[in-house]
Amino acid sequence: MEEDRRGRKKMESRNRMLWSLQNTAWEYDDSRQGRDAASLKRRRTTTESPVSSCSPSSDLAGNNYDVFLSFRGPDTRKSFTDFLYKSLTDAGICVFRDDDELPVGEGIKPALIEAIKQSKVLIPIISRDYASSRSCLMELVQILECKQTTSRETIPIFYEIEVSDLKDQRNSFEKSFFEHQRDGVDCETIQKWKVALEEIGRLKGFVTAKIHNGHHSKLIDELIPIVQQKLKKGRLLVTKNLVGVDHHVQEIMRKLGVVHRNGQVIEICGSDVRVLGIYGIGGVGKTTLAKILAEGFRNKQVLILLDDVEDVDQLDVVVGELSWFGPGSRIIMTSRKSDILLKYKEAETYEIEPMEEDKALQLFSKRAFGTGSPSKGFESLSKDIVLASGRLPLALEVTGSHLFGKSKGTWKDTLEKLKDTPHEKVENVLKISYLALDIYAKHIFLDIACFLIGKDERIAFYMWEDCKLYPSSGIEVLLIMSLVKIGENNELLMHDLLRTLGRKIVLNEDPIPRNRSRLWVHDDALSTLRKKEVNLKAITTFFSTRS
Repeated sequence: MEEDRRGRKKMESRNRMLWSLQNTAWEYDDSRQGRDAASLKRRRTTTESPVSSCSPSSDLAGNNYDVFLSFRGPDTRKSFTDFLYKSLTDAGICVFRDDDELPVGEGIKPALIEAIKQSKVLIPIISRDYASSRSCLMELVQILECKQTTSRETIPIFYEIEVSDLKDQRNSFEKSFFEHQRDGVDCETIQKWKVALEEIGRLKGFVTAKIHNGHHSKLIDELIPIVQQKLKKGRLLVTKNLVGVDHHVQEIMRKLGVVHRNGQVIEICGSDVRVLGIYGIGGVGKTTLAKILAEGFRNKQVLILLDDVEDVDQLDVVVGELSWFGPGSRIIMTSRKSDILLKYKEAETYEIEPMEEDKALQLFSKRAFGTGSPSKGFESLSKDIVLASGRLPLALEVTGSHLFGKSKGTWKDTLEKLKDTPHEKVENVLKISYLALDIYAKHIFLDIACFLIGKDERIAFYMWEDCKLYPSSGIEVLLIMSLVKIGENNELLMHDLLRTLGRKIVLNEDPIPRNRSRLWVHDDALSTLRKKEVNLKAITTFFSTRS
């Protein structure tokens, strides 16, 4: 009876989890504290909403837009508005624009009102003849109502007009209202429209004629980051300086069975549920890649993104059984461990390796010089620093940003420092994996970092077995966590930054070489032996690495 009761309770719990997951899209939250799966941010959606693209359609219900554009077509459709629309969508922002003018006598469509309500940022483009369009005026009334009742972000653009003409209803605005009155629009409606124009004229916005000497492209370049900032609470922010990610995205989308074009998911092939794990050492770009993939799925209610998963128990809580999910669902997770998905037989994995040298140089240059290549006189230094950074994206970005605008002397000092220790921010990221190891795996890791890179693992095994370090399980864990690799000839391999990290850990044990657990610098070892300062423990440590 007790077992049956527990079984029913477990099933009820799973059913509740299933209902919750079916009504929730999961996304990574940069502001979370800790790494437990419960700290993943939830974004509520409705299961009844159809999957939709960012383009307007006759059935607007269910579409959630980032930006709503209100404009008069003949004034700006093929010029400013078209350029703005393309710039917003190229930035991964979902935009609604309505090109249809209302027939005489008809009110604004309920679906259009819903599109305004669902949009997070409202941008009315007030042009000279904006007020001649009844649909524009109706949209403006609704925009201001949303601003007042739901604090919706509103950014007006005053296109080639004097804002005073708008607020005072002079010139073209006065003419438009005269024509509306002549066409039979009642006085109450006209008054409502006039108040809306006066109110929008008092808001802070962009006056095209007065910004960047009327250069629209520069105005839009300034506007896009502001819109992104307004949207940031619901978005996965990705660095602008992306290099070398396209082939990763293409390969992962292929594994997921997804047609992907221009940064957006076009079609999800098949109704099966697919799981993919992205793994690699810290700082290699797993989270950045996952964010890019998530943005591609934006407005598709089929994606679950789990970042930095460390424990199978987290998967049991959040993912559980694949049968819980609806047809076509895609689950992407990142981890430092390659075995995190072993319980799912059909799961795919994808390892991210350090960048190719030319791509690494390009990423570093974007941070260090603001361009895609080194400045004259810094070519050789840049290449040396890229190599010293191990072609790891995090290290390249941190080091490049640090060197921006610095003297050549500072560059040379930085290169020498990198040979001895990673940048503090990079070191902290890499050290997370080391600290997660048990004491035996830590010893093996430090042995490899200090002595055994390039050496045959089979020879090292005899030593570790004699030292009771349990090398079979230790090496397996190091491989799973991408801390070491085994070459084609059984040689032990390790990323340069991990080697530097391991050696620094040993150096920090004690300022006096003879008191450290390992001595790999020839002069330190020879000096210690010659001075007869070494004790039995140090000798054992030096030759067998056992501490």
